[in-house]
Amino acid sequence: MQSVEAQHAATLLPHFIAIRNGDDIGIDLVRQGNEHVLNARFADANFFVREDLKHKLEEFRPKLSGLIFQTKLGSLLDKSERMLKLSEELASMLSLNAVEASDLQRAVYLAKADLVTHMVTEMTSLQGIIGREYALRSGDKPEVADAIGEGYQPVPKSKLGVAVALADRIDSLVGLFAAGLAPTGAKDPSVCAALPLGLSSP
Repeated sequence: MQSVEAQHAATLLPHFIAIRNGDDIGIDLVRQGNEHVLNARFADANFFVREDLKHKLEEFRPKLSGLIFQTKLGSLLDKSERMLKLSEELASMLSLNAVEASDLQRAVYLAKADLVTHMVTEMTSLQGIIGREYALRSGDKPEVADAIGEGYQPVPKSKLGVAVALADRIDSLVGLFAAGLAPTGAKDPSVCAALPLGLSSP
C-alpha cells in the first residue's frame, strides 16, 4: 500500500496542521493567528525568490568571499575553490566519463552559491534545495542541479551527488583536523564525527 507521503510527494496541498496544548477554547483565534503567520512567511518567500531570480545562481558565488567557513581555513569561497580541486581527483577515482566529469565540476562550482541568496539567508534549512531550483532556473542541466541538492543529503542518490558530497565533506574533515579541531571523547564542536556518515551507505 502506497504511503500518504508517496501519494502526495509532488503535490503541494492548501492545508496546514498545528498542534496546541489545552482545550478548544478560542480555537478560531488560534487558527487565524497561524494563518496570519504562514501568509506572512509565504509573502516573504515570494519576495526573496523574485529578488534572487533577477540573477543567475553563479552570480551569487563571488559573495561567498564574505562568509567565513573557519577562521584558519578562510571563506566559503576558499572552501569552494578547494572543493573544485578535489572534484578533479574524485572524477578519476569514481571513473567518471568526460561528460560526467564536466557536470561534476559545474555542480561543485555552484554547490555553495545558494548560501548567499536572500532565500537561504532567511531560511537556512533550504540550502541545497534552493541551489537545485535556482540552477534549473539558470539553465543548468538537471543532472547538475540534482547533484547540488544531493550534496547536502545524508545519502546522495546519484554518482554526481555522492561526488559533490565527498568533495564537501573531505575538505571539511581534512581542514578541520589540520586546524586542530579534531573531535575528542569529550567534545566535537565542529561535528567532525558526523561528516562521513551516509557516504559509506549502500
